[in-house]
Amino acid sequence: MTRGKAIINTCSMVITLCCVSGALPAQQPKTNVTLGIKPDYWYTTSGDGVRVNDVLPGQTAAQAGIKAGDIITALDKKNIKNIFAYKDVLGTYHAGDSVVITLLRDKKPMVIRTRFAKD
Repeated sequence: MTRGKAIINTCSMVITLCCVSGALPAQQPKTNVTLGIKPDYWYTTSGDGVRVNDVLPGQTAAQAGIKAGDIITALDKKNIKNIFAYKDVLGTYHAGDSVVITLLRDKKPMVIRTRFAKD
């Protein structure tokens, strides 16, 4: 029993230290807008962009015609290599900003112009 408690305490200490040091928030930049996609987190580590797993109805991506399976490779010519780059670039936009989205659909490049929804 004592050994189990030590492992649990060690795990909670590591989680606490990460939160106190700011390691976790640094990995999740604040964004003012959303495309309204659910990314495929397994794919995004490949370095080829962010694959769309699902599109939320009524959101910017749905209105722009983005579909599940599309791979977002750039926003306004800023390369998107993975989910972290996607979140970083997304954090530079505000509601009402226009954006040019470069993506791959069925391995063919596409460019979509849209505007982030206002509240």
